[in-house]
Amino acid sequence: MILPRPAGCGFDTPGTLFYDAAERCFVVGPLGIPEMIFIFILALLIFGPRKLPELGRTLGNAMTEFRRASNDLRHAFDDEVREMERQAQAVKREVTEAVIAPQEPPQPAPETTAAVPHDAQPAPEAGDEIPAPNPEASGRG
Repeated sequence: MILPRPAGCGFDTPGTLFYDAAERCFVVGPLGIPEMIFIFILALLIFGPRKLPELGRTLGNAMTEFRRASNDLRHAFDDEVREMERQAQAVKREVTEAVIAPQEPPQPAPETTAAVPHDAQPAPEAGDEIPAPNPEASGRG
């Protein structure tokens, strides 16, 4: 359970390394040279001089792998965000074109005049009989 931070319990107030009963909060101060030496001596006593280099190497490899994984995740996230922005821009462009296009007045279609042969007959209307072809008019015979 996380308790609200009381007044005066912030990073701008000097505090102790661990729990401060007077302030009722955890305050972690900066790690200086004496603290680092103490941590090193404690690790040397716990793990021993033979195991400490191997432990440091393993810790370094783990930190490198973590950094690589976090960079890959950040790059994948950035790529997805860029792709979503591109899709949003494309949809916005399509909507803008769809809204602007109907507002323009319709262009009149250019009139085309097809060459009509002199002996052409008009198309029959619904209900009319289709005339039989005249062999004399075609010039064959």
